[in-house]
Order: sequence, then C-alpha cells, then structure tokens
Amino acid sequence: MSRSATVMLALAVTLTMGCAAPRFTPTLYYSVEPVIEVSQVETTGESLGMRPIQVDRPYRQRMMFRERGHVLHGYPNAEWAKTPNEAATRALLDALTETGRFDDVGNAADMPRPDYVLLGNLRKFEEDRTLEEVAAVVEGRVELRRGGDRSAVWTGVIRASHPLAEPGPHAYAEAMSVALGQWASEAAERIAAAT
Repeated sequence: MSRSATVMLALAVTLTMGCAAPRFTPTLYYSVEPVIEVSQVETTGESLGMRPIQVDRPYRQRMMFRERGHVLHGYPNAEWAKTPNEAATRALLDALTETGRFDDVGNAADMPRPDYVLLGNLRKFEEDRTLEEVAAVVEGRVELRRGGDRSAVWTGVIRASHPLAEPGPHAYAEAMSVALGQWASEAAERIAAAT
C-alpha cells in the first residue's frame, strides 16, 4: 500500500470515528411549583418545628417513573431543580404557615423548644405509568409530636396524584407541582385540625 493510500485510509477512519462519536446531551432541570390551598383557622399561639422530610433512596435528584409494577426508571438527562425532600419540606412549611394555626413555623433545629415537632418521610415522588391514566404521585407519612415528651399527636399517610397532560418531563413537572400542592395542603389541614 502506498504512503498516500495509507494517509487517505487513516483520514477516512478518523472522519468516520468522528461522525460516530456520541454527542453531548445536557441535563435539564425541572422545578416544582406547588400551589397551596388551605383554610385559615384560629391560632393556638404555639410553635411548630419541622425536621426536613426524609426521602426513600430512589427519589433524589433524578426524575423517576414507574413502568411495570415495582420497577423504577430515571428519565434520561432530566433532574429536579430541588430534591423531592427539599420541595416537600418547603411546600409543607408554606402550607402550615398559611393555615395560621401556629404563631411560629420553622426548622426544628433553629427553634429552642417548639411546642410541636413534625417529622415526615416521602415514600413516592414519581410518574406512575401503571395507572389507567399516567399521573404524578406523591405519598408520604407525616408525624406530629409534642415538643416536650415527643408523644404522638397525629400520624397519617397522605397520597396525592395528578394526571399528566401529555408524555414527557415537562408535563410531569407540571403534574407534580399540582400533586405536591395537594399533598402539602391536605397534610397541613389535618395537622391544624389535630392541634
């Protein structure tokens, strides 16, 4: 093989490899903007300290969906702008504040001796494709305890869902905004009623 043929072959291989190389796809970040709708109630004059909501391991930054039964998948190149536990903690704090039941609502670590302590754990924060109508689903257990002796005042599992308008992460983020708002609003109203 001549030198010029070798150069041409090397150039052809290089060009082919360059065309076959994978392209970079940037990760897109989606925000959740829950709408809180709660009834205002009479204040107790007490304080409520909330610990950050915990989240099950798969529900971190990546946007998750359930396709068949118990199998969870992550959307490729799509993540939440805030982790689900941060979004849920903020939504529930906002909803509790909106009820007007407590004089002070905040992070339990920042309060000297709150009258009540609130704990929670998210069990689901996903797009559920196993349902008849694909929906964003939020499910979490919430516990309200007295600040002094930590005795239980109220415990409940709250579940909320909202159908997706169309397939895809953008519609999923919109549906999750509605579902999270419903979840936080229902939890806040139940807590307000329990105190």
